[in-house]
Amino acid sequence: MTRIGVLGGTFNPIHVGHLRAAEEVGEALDLSRVLLVPSAQPPHKANGGDGPLAPGALRLAWVEAACAGNPRLCASDVEIARGGASYTIDTLRELADRHASRPVFVIGSDAFAELDSWREPKQLFALADFAVMARPGTPGRLADWIPAALRGEFELDADGGAARHRATGGSVRAVAISSLTARPPSIWSACRMWSKAWPCCGAAGSCGTGHETVRASASRSFEAPAPHARMPSTAASTAGESERASAAT
Repeated sequence: MTRIGVLGGTFNPIHVGHLRAAEEVGEALDLSRVLLVPSAQPPHKANGGDGPLAPGALRLAWVEAACAGNPRLCASDVEIARGGASYTIDTLRELADRHASRPVFVIGSDAFAELDSWREPKQLFALADFAVMARPGTPGRLADWIPAALRGEFELDADGGAARHRATGGSVRAVAISSLTARPPSIWSACRMWSKAWPCCGAAGSCGTGHETVRASASRSFEAPAPHARMPSTAASTAGESERASAAT
């Protein structure tokens, strides 16, 4: 049966670290597709973290352009289209209605450690299996990343690399990924241009002045990197993990 992965975040902006992480998890778990899901309004980071949050339509367009030409990666508008605060439990329920197979939710080890602060954390394991990403040098092991409030609900495998949620049967697996971060300068330029020109839009991507039309032309704002190409490791990155903490609770 076809299995999909789900990697969410603000993608403000998307960069090669996000794409490479999605590729590596997809390869490790033999996933047919990995959906990259930009959040509409991340509950934990109202301002998008570092700097203002670009409009949702623009961030979705960046993700669409970055995934273009890669058969494994695909942008999903499930949270942007729904609008409002982007809670992962709502997203997984909506995806369950669209896809027959159980998805694999892709998350960084630091965000996974904060899962007990998310909305309906136990129910998440009834809707998806989890792939917990760990970059080289990440301290601890899977047992250390399980939130203390949930730790007694999991049964660890003998090697400590996987676990099962007793109540729901949901599985959790640690996946080692490369250390890589790279943000194409043209994406940063586009973000700076947005923050200076349209500070009124906010996370929803529209302020009623027509700025929502940026999505149609946003894919031309940068030349997407080749996400499926092997890249040399550089400095450690937070790609894909802390962003999900901002978007998913």
